Amino acid sequence: MNIGLSLSPSLLCGRPESVPQQQLLSSSGGVQGWLRRVREAGCTHIELRTVRPDTDPETIRLSAQAVFSAGLHLSVHGTLADEPAEAFWGRLQSVLSVQPELTITVHSLSARKDTLLLLQRMGQYAAFHHPSARIALENNRSKPGDRLPLVGCTGILETVERLNLPNVGICWDFGHFCWNRMAHPSLVPADLPPEAFLRRVIHTHIHSVLDGSTHFPLTMGELPLNEYLLALSHAGYKGIYNLEPEPERWADSVLPDREILASSVLLAGFMHQIKFSS
Repeated sequence: MNIGLSLSPSLLCGRPESVPQQQLLSSSGGVQGWLRRVREAGCTHIELRTVRPDTDPETIRLSAQAVFSAGLHLSVHGTLADEPAEAFWGRLQSVLSVQPELTITVHSLSARKDTLLLLQRMGQYAAFHHPSARIALENNRSKPGDRLPLVGCTGILETVERLNLPNVGICWDFGHFCWNRMAHPSLVPADLPPEAFLRRVIHTHIHSVLDGSTHFPLTMGELPLNEYLLALSHAGYKGIYNLEPEPERWADSVLPDREILASSVLLAGFMHQIKFSS
């Protein structure tokens, strides 16, 4: 079972940027103590969230070093930007030099043609220079001004199918799909994404929905977790089941370390049941 957890590069460098991040470190005795607790709760991977064009390469290197020192593997939540492919992949060199098999998740841009152009540029460059790396295009929550057919499952699938690159697939964000299903039932008529979407999933983001917002731990809010896990299992998914909580949204009333670790244990339990019942 490959369970991942999204953590910020700043936290992994020991420079927490919020009160919840400070709590995660202080309750665990520092970065390595927190990563040890995460590993003991069942996690095998850490996702660097988020690596942007202006992220300091030294921050990326130190973050990766902390994760590798803890005996964990990496994935990356990156961003698409109008830049040379060498710049996109160059900022990840400190990770790729240690772990060539890397999955990088990105969001689509507001214009499909721009998303297609940049993904084609990044994917074709990687095919020659980083053949073990993959890019996952994520379905997103429909925010004001967004067009759901573009950021939702249908639009993401159409974009990836049009590209038709073997190293570009889909990141299924459970929480975003669940939110869109509740907020736009006429535009998201099915309880699950299309089968063609599921077959192209190479990464996941997992978080609950509560009070019209997302990125809650699995111990809070709503998410048909078992149904989503079963659908991926039936589609043959073998990748990372990545938890993506954002404690800055909900940690005022609960301890973020407790809820995050409990989410990992809960996810592992569901995955164990599915594995041995199939």
